Amino acid sequence: MNSAVVPLESEFSLQSLGEFAQKQIAQWFEVCDSFFDWQKKHLLGTTPSLETLEEHKKVLKLLLRVTRLLHAEASDPDFPGRALAEDFAWRLSRLEDSWLMFHGDMTHAEADAILERVYPE
Repeated sequence: MNSAVVPLESEFSLQSLGEFAQKQIAQWFEVCDSFFDWQKKHLLGTTPSLETLEEHKKVLKLLLRVTRLLHAEASDPDFPGRALAEDFAWRLSRLEDSWLMFHGDMTHAEADAILERVYPE
């Protein structure tokens, strides 16, 4: 993963900080999307091992925490690029559905309904 550098010299500005935030957000979206791909491959339609489920739980907890924080920040009226709040809300909803599906108390019918909504194909 590329790391962006926050400019600290005379070129430091709200615009440069906003660009930095935009790059970090794009990277976070890539992380979330990679998680969804991994989850689809290793958990959906299979019987995952207890170790795989435990790893999924730990990773998902962190993804949920950070996505909630970033969503709250992107929802602030003064946040540059506030339209990103919708992208965060969508990913947050999918992450919460994943939690319910794999780690919450849910019936098979409820899990199937989420799968149909998230993966219509």
